[in-house]
Amino acid sequence: MKLLILFFALFTLLFGALNPKVYQDLKEKAYVIAIIKVIKVDKSIKANQEHIVAKAEVLRLIKPNSLPNPIIIKYTKPHKLPPFIIGPKVILTLKENRVYKAYLNKKGNIFVPAALGESFIEIK
Repeated sequence: MKLLILFFALFTLLFGALNPKVYQDLKEKAYVIAIIKVIKVDKSIKANQEHIVAKAEVLRLIKPNSLPNPIIIKYTKPHKLPPFIIGPKVILTLKENRVYKAYLNKKGNIFVPAALGESFIEIK
């Protein structure tokens, strides 16, 4: 059993990808699940990090029962990753006038991605 755990730990370190169940668990634990339309996106780049602030209209709320409308979403993500880096999915950059299913957590008066690279799923 210890050998199996060691193998799994080594595999994760080498290949870094997260099990899809991890993303599913994060989505289920999200404070907010909503369909949003992004109104405005401000992006700045500092030290190879994209700092994103988006204003979004809540089109449909799945949970909780109520939210302010519009909402402000803030997050940081790597600006550019070397091609040999393998790891968790990177959060996509939101784009204005696009609609997403969003999985968010609340931090004070703002909202942050709750499910890493699966926090925003574009609806076409």
